[in-house]
Amino acid sequence: MILSQEEGRKELLKEALKAELRSAAKDLLEEIALAERKLFCEQNEDVCNGYYSRGLDGLFGKMDVRTPRTIDKVFRPFFLEPYKRTSYELEDLVVAMYQGGCFTSDISRTVGALIDGNYSSNWVSKITDVVQEKVEAYRNRPIKKWYPIAFIDEAVINIGRGSEDTAKSSTSPSG
Repeated sequence: MILSQEEGRKELLKEALKAELRSAAKDLLEEIALAERKLFCEQNEDVCNGYYSRGLDGLFGKMDVRTPRTIDKVFRPFFLEPYKRTSYELEDLVVAMYQGGCFTSDISRTVGALIDGNYSSNWVSKITDVVQEKVEAYRNRPIKKWYPIAFIDEAVINIGRGSEDTAKSSTSPSG
């Protein structure tokens, strides 16, 4: 019973810490987006025009980020790419696991356990498609006509010049 109470406390602390980190990350992203919009409007003579909510999956879980917008609707914060719902660090984690040899089902299960979400193998595949594109680009690159190659070979021969054994055998009187 004591162990179950301790496990319960650990789980409560873990959940509270995740919630606090998620809230801090959300606040930080919103603050950065506001600063970016202000600078964007000054440089492009655009006008601020309220906010919209954008769902984003990150290392701290799913969160709705209050995203500022402009009248011309050209502004986009650095962390939001069109049609992407995951943050770049989560994508880096997925790609690193994929490059390490993990299956997409293992990756989706692990990411789901880490950030309390339900992620499919198809979601992982969409993220890892970027890696496949890079591999295909490398495979299909033009091959050069000449590649510089240097072959280096080495042979080591021990020669005993002027050693005592050589001197004795050549000057022995029994010869």
